[in-house]
Amino acid sequence: MKLRVLYASAELTPLASTGGLGDVAAALPAALRELGIQVVRIIPFYRSVREGVTRVVEKFSCAVSLGSRRVPVRIWQIATADGVPTFAVDIPEYFDRRELYGIGGEDYEDAAERFIAFQKAILSFATWFPETPQIIHCNDWHTGLIPALIHAARSGWNDGIRRVAQVRTVLTIHNLAYQGMFPPDCLDLVGLPASYFTWKAMEFYGMVNFLKAGITFSDSITTVSPTYAREIQQPGLGCGLHGLLRERAGRLRGILNGVDYRMWNPRRDRHIPRNYDASDLRGKVICKRVVLREMGLPQRKGYALLGMVTRLVGQKGLDIIDGGLEAMLRLPVQLILLGTGERRFQDMCRRWALHHPERIAVRIAFDQGLAHRIEAGSDIYLMPSRYEPCGLNQIYSLAYGTIPVVHDTGGLADTVVDARADPIAGTGFKFAPYCGEALLKALGAAVAMYTSERRLWLGMVRRAMAQDFSWARAAREYAGLYKGLLAGGHNI
Repeated sequence: MKLRVLYASAELTPLASTGGLGDVAAALPAALRELGIQVVRIIPFYRSVREGVTRVVEKFSCAVSLGSRRVPVRIWQIATADGVPTFAVDIPEYFDRRELYGIGGEDYEDAAERFIAFQKAILSFATWFPETPQIIHCNDWHTGLIPALIHAARSGWNDGIRRVAQVRTVLTIHNLAYQGMFPPDCLDLVGLPASYFTWKAMEFYGMVNFLKAGITFSDSITTVSPTYAREIQQPGLGCGLHGLLRERAGRLRGILNGVDYRMWNPRRDRHIPRNYDASDLRGKVICKRVVLREMGLPQRKGYALLGMVTRLVGQKGLDIIDGGLEAMLRLPVQLILLGTGERRFQDMCRRWALHHPERIAVRIAFDQGLAHRIEAGSDIYLMPSRYEPCGLNQIYSLAYGTIPVVHDTGGLADTVVDARADPIAGTGFKFAPYCGEALLKALGAAVAMYTSERRLWLGMVRRAMAQDFSWARAAREYAGLYKGLLAGGHNI
């Protein structure tokens, strides 16, 4: 009998995504299916999903309780290119909106209601589904209540989901900083017994913490890189949950994300103007010329093109770029940045382009095609994140022969080999501590090699393109984790 997994996520690339969560939800279930695991995926039926699919079939309807209200739910099966059976939770009052989470960097005021309803609908669906899942794989705070709800069902709460009371749960933390914290009155909407609102369960400084609930009650916790799994057990990056994570260290492991080389491969990428590979890099030169023209920057001989495709939030290192921008521009570089996020960072990046129109181009948008062209056309990928649970763009960059300059943290530490520390195996440049001076030193070393040591540079480009971070490896680790959970008991 095949192992049965229900994979629950608030995002799915390309239908509804703000970053790495959607990319993982697109790639990991497909890789698991290739191992013979029976995976079913479920997401919200956002407006972007409704507009992005061509075929939907209604499979199930129910009503979920939010306090005294009963909210009608329809669940549709939608067609996806990877063939993974995918279902979408349709609650128009919560998900038929222009943006996934909010506008201008601010969450919708009813964020708690939206995702409580989503999670309850998932459990109703799992109860109805003809082949009950053995594992529910939860992702981030949007699904963090599911392990707590299943734990309560094992204690006799809510006979309606008794059928899934013995299901094992896995919670993957993609970014610990986003925890889903809401006032305690949202407990009335969840409907869990009052005993769950304690510091030992889901209470966090007087608030209900969805992610903490998942950490406390899931049978296994994963993060998206081994280094990040260690970092979040320390005060600096533990975001207030480091003590709980240390307590649960026996159930916590880091499994490095992979990348989908079917989508991110310069040899067959349909988004770039000329395909190329490590044996013939002429296409990369053309890609650079085209993306500079597309973004309105002049061609400057001998200048390295820096690329950034990023969420515009405090995590991403924009502050140390801003503080050292004038010094950075004394190097022979141009910069292209693509992203959306908080208004203050959007305004900051626009100012960079306004003050340096021949050196910096910024586009505030989510544009998948342009993201690929930036990866292909850039010489150096700039990723100075304050912290980075895994990061995918530095891995995409390696595949495209775009040398990453990264802060030595989390998944960046696990995927990039510093060329200064190991010239033979080097695939990029890492800096520490987190400050503008260290970033500028690493970037300066990269630019110096690019401009003056072309043989070494091209050797590193080809070495970077030979790296393999495919999802097959990560999928095997998750498959082993699932089987281990079924062979053992529940977490709590």
